[in-house]
Amino acid sequence: RKTDQELLQRALYDRLTGLTNRQMFLDSLEKALARAARGQRQVILFFIDLDGFKNINDTFGHMAGDQVLQRVAQRLVRCVRASDTVSRYGGDEFTLIIEDSPMDHLEDFAQKILNAIAQPYEIEGHQAYLSASIGIARYPDCGKDVQSLIGAADRAMYTVKKGSKRGFGLCGEFAKPAPEN
Repeated sequence: RKTDQELLQRALYDRLTGLTNRQMFLDSLEKALARAARGQRQVILFFIDLDGFKNINDTFGHMAGDQVLQRVAQRLVRCVRASDTVSRYGGDEFTLIIEDSPMDHLEDFAQKILNAIAQPYEIEGHQAYLSASIGIARYPDCGKDVQSLIGAADRAMYTVKKGSKRGFGLCGEFAKPAPEN
């Protein structure tokens, strides 16, 4: 029984961060979309890519980079409700699935995530800084199935990356850079 639980844990959760992994994320998003379709509700998908993460790995090494990814994961979890899904999509990319949330606070929520990620990271006695580019897609406005919604969020994120980075964009709308602190 313990071995079965360990195998399930490895299959569905990211070993480094403890967040759900890509496979569990895809399953969770599919279920969220099904619930939303039945209840005529919206689902919001955030696709988050860390800006400048390669510099941390190159400067401090991969072990330090792993510690930073763990801290980013913790910060993201603190930003969301217990009912939301935070996943490590892969590498330095994370996703959030938000259900049953008022849409009028979307920009404030995106800014909260950007601010959390932008806080300094203590590495070997030095402070390192990261920013993030976030793509946001809403079901059903931006996509009616898992792949189209992911594609819309991914394209919105790359629009931010091509611009100023450190900001967020909603599918079909212009990217918004984060204000300078």
